Amino acid sequence: MFSLTSLAAELLTLEWNEVEGTSHYQVVVYNLSDKELITNQIVKNTTSYKLQEALSSDNIYYWTVRAQNPAGPYNPWAQIIQNLFLGTPELTLPEGMIDIVSPVFQWQVVQNAQTYRIIVQDINTQKLIVNQLTGDMNYYVHMPLFDLNHSYRWMVRAQRFDGEYGEYSEWSYFEFTDESSPSPVTNTVTLTWAVPESRVDGSLLEQGDISQYIVVYQKEQDVIKEITVEDAHLTELTLDNLSDGDYQFKIRVVDKMDLASDFSEWARITLPRGIKY
Repeated sequence: MFSLTSLAAELLTLEWNEVEGTSHYQVVVYNLSDKELITNQIVKNTTSYKLQEALSSDNIYYWTVRAQNPAGPYNPWAQIIQNLFLGTPELTLPEGMIDIVSPVFQWQVVQNAQTYRIIVQDINTQKLIVNQLTGDMNYYVHMPLFDLNHSYRWMVRAQRFDGEYGEYSEWSYFEFTDESSPSPVTNTVTLTWAVPESRVDGSLLEQGDISQYIVVYQKEQDVIKEITVEDAHLTELTLDNLSDGDYQFKIRVVDKMDLASDFSEWARITLPRGIKY
């Protein structure tokens, strides 16, 4: 491990002892402060490497090197890398009974970790449903829904920039049951309106002249939906199974000559709420 003071603006040269029978070396420099791999270079016929960019005095760096023997495989990394101790992640959520079908998995940050691997297993089926690297984020969002009445367990381990892993955490357990499933949508809105008695030009409009009513409604920024009420004697419309949110409604009348009035002003409501217009 090293840090910089007045040398920050200079291009440093890294040096190491020669390994007999070796012509190739792999050099790695890691910015511990930003968790960034800044050099991963193969050098030949030399025991030194000059960095291609200046390092910052605000950061802490690690570097290491390993030799490649004539047969091709690499030797172990130089022991300096052992300064990069990896702890075991401490799991936080989820645990126990959960009331959401797609939870966010969270754990404590581990020093020197560049990425994490999370394992989630369905205990009922013994199927491994998550085996994923999360990058440097200490959380994981599982988008597919979990199965009802199934029990699960999960664990996490940290990984260093050179590929070495720390120890897995202990298993943490949670269960998703019928009691924690979402309740069905039950919002209902009833719209009522008065029969118009005149046309736009002021002439009389008999109820027998009315062909239908056209109701349109919209939830927030969703697509506008339209419903045709073909029974001209009706002055009420009930909409069932509306999800929570902000809605707006308006209506117009169409006569038997297919002449339509202007739409009414928007009527607005926020659900859930028992209301009748």
